[in-house]
Amino acid sequence: HPFKNVIVGASYFRQEFVNKIDFVSSSFRNVAGRTETHGAEVFAEVRPFDSVKVRGSYTLTEGERLIDVPKHEGAVKAIWEIGDFRISGNLRVVGDHRMQVFSVDTFLVDTLQEEGRLTLGAEIAYKIKNDVEVYVRGDNITDEKYTESVFNMPGTRAFVGVRGKF
Repeated sequence: HPFKNVIVGASYFRQEFVNKIDFVSSSFRNVAGRTETHGAEVFAEVRPFDSVKVRGSYTLTEGERLIDVPKHEGAVKAIWEIGDFRISGNLRVVGDHRMQVFSVDTFLVDTLQEEGRLTLGAEIAYKIKNDVEVYVRGDNITDEKYTESVFNMPGTRAFVGVRGKF
């Protein structure tokens, strides 16, 4: 069967907010009226070989007065398992979107247009036991400058850790 190693999925979503709580000027306030968002999410996962898995996803979100929600967002992740090692890489693309920035100088909030971005990450993990692994991971390895949820994100980040399943 040619599609035995393929998984696909799709979903539609719709949210309606009445008197949504939003950050206005310098405080949180109820914004009178209705705000609606809707969109779709799709994904596909392929296993071209027993040891390789590739997964891609895409989200389209449309709506009124959206803050920090891009219209287009997608990701691709590839994982290669060889013996007790797992090597993975990921790419995330986020489209242009509006965001709010709080100024500590004026105590006011400005709405700005955030440019889209592409970030890359990678990880190498080694399984010590069935339920325990050690790993080294790098996020934003291209040192992209961006913000998420009003916060400036640090540049390239590196992590070393231990993961366990219980």
